[in-house]
Amino acid sequence: EPHNGPHIRIDVRRFEGIRTHRSPLRAAFGFKEHDRILLFAASSFGPNVEALAWLKTFCEQNRELLEKKHYQFLVAGSVCKQPFQIPRLRAVGKVPAIEPFFAVADLAYNGVFRGSGTNVKMGEFMAAGLPILSTPFGTRGGDVVDGEDCILCTQASLAKLLAESPVFTDAPRLEQMAKR
Repeated sequence: EPHNGPHIRIDVRRFEGIRTHRSPLRAAFGFKEHDRILLFAASSFGPNVEALAWLKTFCEQNRELLEKKHYQFLVAGSVCKQPFQIPRLRAVGKVPAIEPFFAVADLAYNGVFRGSGTNVKMGEFMAAGLPILSTPFGTRGGDVVDGEDCILCTQASLAKLLAESPVFTDAPRLEQMAKR
């Protein structure tokens, strides 16, 4: 059946074998085994930049919660011009290959709350086999179901979700989400 809209093609082979990078990269970053790494991979596009600015404020305001629950956000891509680090958030900037950063992550994070078109990062997160935490807006263009294919959160609900939801410690459920 013909499709008149744009197609997003992601070469899933890019993500084959990336798990071999997990331990060395986590060690290089100083992440501990119990740390829960949430990856925000993004380009220098207005809505991504805005989402990063919001995430930075979120991490500053929720530092104690993030420390207690061992959450660490990792941001990779041209969304940040220069690498920086604040407690519970590390941005590495533009990298020669993004795929190894997917291997470091326990969860993918898509915090965009405006923009247009389908987020390519969502397809990459799926191709890399990562469970996804996303704003409802971030899932536009995709056919995903909250609680089955991903975990939906708003800016207002993220702290409560990270503090209270048992899904983040339910490895079999997260694995099932990633496979879906």
